[in-house]
Amino acid sequence: MKPFNRNKLAIARLLGPLWSLLGLLFPCEPSSGEPRRILVFDFHLIGDIVMLTPLLAALRSAYPRAHIALVAGPWAGEVLLGLPYVDELVEFAAPWVKYGQGLGAWRNCGRLLLRLRQQSWYLGVEVRGDVRQILLLALAGVRRRVGYGFSGGGGLLTDAVASGPEDRHIAADYHRRLCEHLGIWREREYLPHLRLTPDEQIVASVREPFIGIHFGASLALRIPGETMQDAFVSCVATGSHGPFVVYHLREAPHVSQHLLAKLGECGVPVTLWEGSLREFICHVSRCRHFYALDSGPAHIAAALGVTVSVIYGPSLPEITQPLGRSVRIIDGRVLPCRPCDQRRCRNETFQQCFAPPQGWLEEEREG
Repeated sequence: MKPFNRNKLAIARLLGPLWSLLGLLFPCEPSSGEPRRILVFDFHLIGDIVMLTPLLAALRSAYPRAHIALVAGPWAGEVLLGLPYVDELVEFAAPWVKYGQGLGAWRNCGRLLLRLRQQSWYLGVEVRGDVRQILLLALAGVRRRVGYGFSGGGGLLTDAVASGPEDRHIAADYHRRLCEHLGIWREREYLPHLRLTPDEQIVASVREPFIGIHFGASLALRIPGETMQDAFVSCVATGSHGPFVVYHLREAPHVSQHLLAKLGECGVPVTLWEGSLREFICHVSRCRHFYALDSGPAHIAAALGVTVSVIYGPSLPEITQPLGRSVRIIDGRVLPCRPCDQRRCRNETFQQCFAPPQGWLEEEREG
């Protein structure tokens, strides 16, 4: 089953009878034939939206005449630009995903429901198994509600999909199972994909290939300390003529500056790049090799077909790893505390989970 905060999961399950009772207020009204209006919920971060693309593609292929609306964070529009799967993007930054928004974020929940209830929705898909999002799906008046009842929200769904024991990847395995439940899965593999617009393709085509380094992550504990950063830089810079590009991290500018300085000491050509999310997508498409942590940028590069090396520490690659034709996982030391909550390190040696396996530096240098 998907990893959840155990305390929150226990509370949600205790409220299971309440969800079932509320479910009686939202009866199933299945419509015959192809659904005319489809609502998809995924309120999470950039990498999650990238991982959603095969599911959206399957919905579009199965229901070509349907109006498909995606409710997601404001970053989704930039990620999905150039893809023909979504007719309407409803921007919503959920307060349980983007913290620190204050009471205004909860008022936005009400505004979201008012907007959604102005239309009739024949099919709704909630991909996270989050009872808060399932409740919003029901309150929006969706007739057929498909999702997972992990957090006790099964009583609010018309189709509570059961996961299998082999399901591990938090997106690929579970999204594909939703598609299989709907009878719309036709592909052999679950491979996310992004696309540049024609204008972006022209811009990217004149850019010389480079080696990109992005050491940012949504959670600070995913970023290794300077010792590991130095070992990494020394490894990839040895025998390389570059050029290198270090991506500026707004949430951790000191990390970008440290990598930039270290590469400069190694005597390789290196520049610092900064821009918008969409500009990053266009820029990274020309990477010869992209090095990143378990983060949205790694998913973006993999979905563009770039050769990607992803460094893992406190999280587990089999649950969250980017998927693509040229993805290499650099996994750290296996410890009893892995995976952790990624908010505080409980190991005796801080971030010991980032210690690479013996021989990693030599293997990476050869690669």
